[in-house]
Amino acid sequence: MDELTKIFFSTEMLASFRGVVPCLVLILIGFFVGRVDRAEHEKTLSSLIFFVFSPCLVFTGIHRHVFSFSEVGSLALAAILSVIFLIPVAVVVRSQKKETERGYLLPMLFSSTGTLLMPFAYLLYGNEGLAKAAMFHLFSSLFFYLFGTWLTDGSMQPQRFFRNPTFFAAIIALLSVEFKVSLPDSLEGLFRLVELGISLVGYGAIPFLLISFGYPFCRVDRSALYKGISGGVARVVAGPLAAFIIVLLLRHIGLLPTVKGYDILDYIDKRTTEAVIIVAGTIPGSISCYFINRRHNPETASDTLAILLIGSIAGVVSIPFSQYLINRFILSA
Repeated sequence: MDELTKIFFSTEMLASFRGVVPCLVLILIGFFVGRVDRAEHEKTLSSLIFFVFSPCLVFTGIHRHVFSFSEVGSLALAAILSVIFLIPVAVVVRSQKKETERGYLLPMLFSSTGTLLMPFAYLLYGNEGLAKAAMFHLFSSLFFYLFGTWLTDGSMQPQRFFRNPTFFAAIIALLSVEFKVSLPDSLEGLFRLVELGISLVGYGAIPFLLISFGYPFCRVDRSALYKGISGGVARVVAGPLAAFIIVLLLRHIGLLPTVKGYDILDYIDKRTTEAVIIVAGTIPGSISCYFINRRHNPETASDTLAILLIGSIAGVVSIPFSQYLINRFILSA
């Protein structure tokens, strides 16, 4: 008990609450807002996130960050492996529940990179964390439109990703970093104003995204909650374990070397990449899994929402503990 008390009140644990507690509060607010208006504005909320808030936040995170090949490779590989490593766990949970629908697997495989990872990464690790989370989100979204949609209705739909406003926002942001163009003073000033406006919307999207994650939980069928316990707990227990294994694998193959050398900033940058990968594995499943199942597999929609809710409740314990491990063994190494 004394050891647990020391961990709970340690500097690393208290630092983790700095980003975790505000996120949990905003998710809870989203739940109560959904209860008040009975989720009548769910479609409007989703459209605002899809067309405005998510693209602006991705642009804000990427447009001033210079990505190296190893960084992009690490995030891309981690986004794919974080799903692949959880497939056996999700299949076992589904078989125990005697489910036959493949859509039941989605909330255990795909984490909420759009509505949770980017806000968490920004609050915990600042702009560097946001940039890495935005890139991770892009690769995770692409894999979702390939493998996730195949699980749902048997077809891969990469064209949906390449028509996504978030994809275009990322391309514009990367081009703005890669190619510096000299502009007349008047156009330069206008460009800066547009950039500032997008950034304001992007940073303002952070509480909005968290609220939107909790908003649909007002639809949870209480009779389905028990059915979601194993899936939700499996997501937040197996997810961090898979993420730590992925980090060790990326270190082993040389994408995330641990030698400090003379460039201490590069060392810190790589440790932040590892932290974002672990956060992505720790957070609950994506709310997009609920929306896509409601459209293509309505019989699994209530179960999906139950898994997400249970995962969020279990995340109250798993997320701070994972942050403690990150602060203790990665960022402080």
